[in-house]
Amino acid sequence: MTVRTILGRLSDLGLRELLRLLASAAAEGTLVIENPSGRVELLVKAGQLSGQVALPLVHALAQRTGSFSFRPGPVGTAKEWLESEEFLRLVEARVAGEGDGRVVTAAHSLAGEEDALTDLRESLAEVQLPGAMPRIHVIAADPRPYRAIEPEWRQRGWELALTSEPSWPSEPAPNLVILHLPGSGTLAGQGGLWLDVVREAAAQGVPVPVVWIGGLADPELRHRAIAAGVEFLLPAPMGEAGEAARWFREELTLLAERFLTRRAIAVEGSADAFRDFFMALHGDASAAELRASLLRIAGAFFERGVLFAVREGGLESLGGYGHGWHVPTSVTRGVPMFEQAIATSQPAYCAGVDAPACLRLAPVPGMGVAQDAEAFPMFAGAKCVALFVGSGPLPGVEGSTSLARLLAHSGGLLGV
Repeated sequence: MTVRTILGRLSDLGLRELLRLLASAAAEGTLVIENPSGRVELLVKAGQLSGQVALPLVHALAQRTGSFSFRPGPVGTAKEWLESEEFLRLVEARVAGEGDGRVVTAAHSLAGEEDALTDLRESLAEVQLPGAMPRIHVIAADPRPYRAIEPEWRQRGWELALTSEPSWPSEPAPNLVILHLPGSGTLAGQGGLWLDVVREAAAQGVPVPVVWIGGLADPELRHRAIAAGVEFLLPAPMGEAGEAARWFREELTLLAERFLTRRAIAVEGSADAFRDFFMALHGDASAAELRASLLRIAGAFFERGVLFAVREGGLESLGGYGHGWHVPTSVTRGVPMFEQAIATSQPAYCAGVDAPACLRLAPVPGMGVAQDAEAFPMFAGAKCVALFVGSGPLPGVEGSTSLARLLAHSGGLLGV
């Protein structure tokens, strides 16, 4: 069999998603990252990595610059390994300026130690489903300019979340971040907190654009902000009234519209790249292997999941996770949420109180309360042949374009 190299751009598929897709497929081979900082080679085997935490990886994570190639094939047994999520944390530490470029030397073996799904619990970069209200997160020491602008933004269908604390929001990732710094007198010694928000925005699966307002008189802080990933710098308005204040509001609205549009396009491209790389990894996989990988990926989004084949007389379980021995083996047709997903060919959502009875079974002792659920249709051609049903969305995670597209295009490979 010819070994095929898989190529891609990091602007389409970020380093986080790339490593987690490789882990979900239990892939083995050589991963090469190249960008203007240089070239680094990593060995990949069953969710573990061996290689150097080098500068190209730092830029790949922080700036999504460059390209990657993955060549499947044996990598031998003489190397020492680090679990991919731990390796990624070392890269994150270097992005934050806290780590070094040391070579992985600790040997780790996770086989049999824990449920493989827990390796995927940390969120892939979450994006909202098309049609959801774009969310703009504003951190401002002085909220007055944004109270004036909020009515117009709501008319445009944008949700504004306003806070004075320079920290990354715990809710699902926003579509745009605006950082309005305090005056230099009160900013002294606090610049690092604002820069941390910029780094977190840049580290999302699809980077969240950041508009930086104020603090331009400090050349070092300005330089660090640009290096961390700020998209646009604006001087702070001189006051709350008059033509200059109006210009500021108009400029900020134009910038918001521009960045929200660009990110929506980037989200679509990222979802396609996520799907295409997964499919390339599984070109020779059996139906059983594909089902297992899909469930591992879904474990990054939902606490529990079941994969159903759609039959005329009912839904037949093809596997699941998180339900313990309560995984439903079959469900009769007519469950509203399931039928909606099948009929509309779109993901269907329901709140926990309305969750189907088959999802309200306690997966473990003390977890019998129904949780929100979502059903994703999966197609072979134009026919819906399967559903993935996830319940208990993980904290800070909503439905994902990437997951929805991946599942939609996987139905023909399930062997049903």
